Amino acid sequence: MYDYVPGEIVEMEIESLPIVWTVSAGNRIRVDISSSDFPEFTSHTNTVGNWAEQTETKIANQTIYVGGEHASSITLPTLSTND
Repeated sequence: MYDYVPGEIVEMEIESLPIVWTVSAGNRIRVDISSSDFPEFTSHTNTVGNWAEQTETKIANQTIYVGGEHASSITLPTLSTND
């Protein structure tokens, strides 16, 4: 568990569950960044500790850097249709 400092730049690596999806030429992939996935998962309080024991909540803001010294990237594994 991490206690992030507002305005601090933190490098993160997020792994997704394995999926198989065919993306045709010209299609696009959308990526959504969120603090939680309510109602799929319980709301996140954005505080450190066991979520079930939290009594305080904080607003979370995410900033994604897309260029320069702190550029973001997404790497997607691919399979050839010949495999």
